[in-house]
Amino acid sequence: MAEAIGRHDLDGAPADHADILARWDLFHFLRTGTALAAFALIIALVVWRVERRKPRFRRADEGAALPWVDHDDVVTWLPSEGSPGMRYFEFRGTSIAYDEAGAGPPIVFLHNLGGDRHIWRAQFDALRQTHRVFAIDLIGYGDSDAPDDGYTVENYLAMVIAFFEEHDLREVTLVGHCFGSALSLLYAQRDPERVRSLVLSSPLTPATLRPTRTAWAARLGRRVHIDSLLARVRIPGPLAGLIVAEQLGSEKAPHAAETVAHLRESWTEPRRLMVTAAISREIPRLGELDEFVPPQDFPPITTVWGSRNRVLCARAGAMLNQTLTPSRAIVIDGAGHLVMVEAPDQVTAAVLAAATAIRVVDS
Repeated sequence: MAEAIGRHDLDGAPADHADILARWDLFHFLRTGTALAAFALIIALVVWRVERRKPRFRRADEGAALPWVDHDDVVTWLPSEGSPGMRYFEFRGTSIAYDEAGAGPPIVFLHNLGGDRHIWRAQFDALRQTHRVFAIDLIGYGDSDAPDDGYTVENYLAMVIAFFEEHDLREVTLVGHCFGSALSLLYAQRDPERVRSLVLSSPLTPATLRPTRTAWAARLGRRVHIDSLLARVRIPGPLAGLIVAEQLGSEKAPHAAETVAHLRESWTEPRRLMVTAAISREIPRLGELDEFVPPQDFPPITTVWGSRNRVLCARAGAMLNQTLTPSRAIVIDGAGHLVMVEAPDQVTAAVLAAATAIRVVDS
């Protein structure tokens, strides 16, 4: 790699860490502003077309490469040979897609807003050799159903609870990213006996979101209730590229090419904006995590941040660590929000260490 990506404990962060973040904030300010302006323009155009009673946006046929079939606005997944490990779990009438492989102690991966289970591909493939691994598509993302409603913290948490119970999962290493980290922490609060350890990558809370430009889009999503319109909007490819690029710490991420291409394509799918905007209205409900102090017998926590994360604030993450008191606090130099994609080996090592560490509970 042209730029070395290293790992070190949070206390060992470089002295110019704040300056690095500031320079990257300045460098990407115009790009983010352009993306937000384009988003606003798309919404304005959709509203104008509806008011003028012009034809609705129709889902275009993307060709045989994408296994999607549309029937009266109901999206159905047709299993393909390219997804041999994909299975379904029914939750309250919604089909939840997930991958499962391997045998041994269980590891469950939960993704971020705007992503899907494929962000964990490197970790999934590596850890399936020694563990039973699950990677879930949250409601509304990836190959899971995207219903008209139900995008609440309570519903997502209930889905995780039901998944654990359906598969009788215990002694789980629960790995989350962004919103997935928030769900992981909420689940461990509710049922810590089932959780062996937590790996929280860039945990989403109001505090870690507030200092970033991403907070602008989140506030817009909370104030604009036009889900029925957003469900018909397809994000143009170039704008989808900007959204994904904002999540990377480097313009050149050699490990990330395949996943980045997948995410760009995913952001152009119908309902992607609607789902993300609906969940953004729930972010204030995660405020309890900013104040949560784990009890002494709580599962051990590992936190992972990229030093160039622009989606969430790594400095606010350091403050969050003061209350979470993780057993390991890792910062990956040069990585952005998608640390598991940009630095797959380091994140895999962190998950494996959490999964194999001996848990000591004081009596």
